[in-house]
Amino acid sequence: MQQGLSGKKVLVTRAAEQAPEFLSALRAENAEPIEVSLIKISEPDSWQDFDQALNHIEAFSWIFFASSNAVESSIERAKSLALEQKLKTAKIACIGTSTLKALQLHGLECAFLPGDFVAESLIGEFPNAEESDNKAILWPRTNIGRDTIKIGLENKGWQVQIVHSYKTSDADQAAEEKLKELLENRELDFITLLSSQTVRNLKKLLVKISSGNIEVEKELLSNIRFAVIGPETAKTCQEAFERVDIKADTYTLAGLIEAMKRAN
Repeated sequence: MQQGLSGKKVLVTRAAEQAPEFLSALRAENAEPIEVSLIKISEPDSWQDFDQALNHIEAFSWIFFASSNAVESSIERAKSLALEQKLKTAKIACIGTSTLKALQLHGLECAFLPGDFVAESLIGEFPNAEESDNKAILWPRTNIGRDTIKIGLENKGWQVQIVHSYKTSDADQAAEEKLKELLENRELDFITLLSSQTVRNLKKLLVKISSGNIEVEKELLSNIRFAVIGPETAKTCQEAFERVDIKADTYTLAGLIEAMKRAN
């Protein structure tokens, strides 16, 4: 009888820049990870808003980072402008251990980290703005995604300015072809999904691969389990595929792997 994830084929759908850590962790469990990036990370269409905000960073009391991508892209841009020291002039709030680790690797401190690694926890735990506060918050992020943080914090009296520090887009043709091959050849045991956008991209590809036939889609996914991180990703997965098979108890890669091992 197999133990844990030994011999299990796990689809890693993260962007290519983010995949190596997950691939290594799965190999350490004797799983067989297969990388097919269903989401692409690139520079924003324009740096204008980010650059302007960075040059006037003293106008903000807080900077929010909700992903390691936002940290890396913001720091790289700041370095290219010789303005990296500017990022140390405001307090930083972040979500998640990977985001915290990315900040620390660049010598930046996180002054606020919510207990749970989701936007709702950040909103609930972050203090209300006081009359004496500088209420301006800078939020470097991607071009897509929820405005939950912005709306929630503005309801608490803060003023949140979103600037794009990177761009998220769909998978390329090579990813579609590889996914089609894996599904048709029954080569997968798990599909891991770490963001709602990845779920949506997967659904779009499956509609194309199955020519819009829901029964064909379900057949291609039969005997494959969806493993997700985070309540929002789980909700999107349920809406897209009418099921969520495995949910991480803690919203980290380690937490997802443990959940997969228990389910196996």
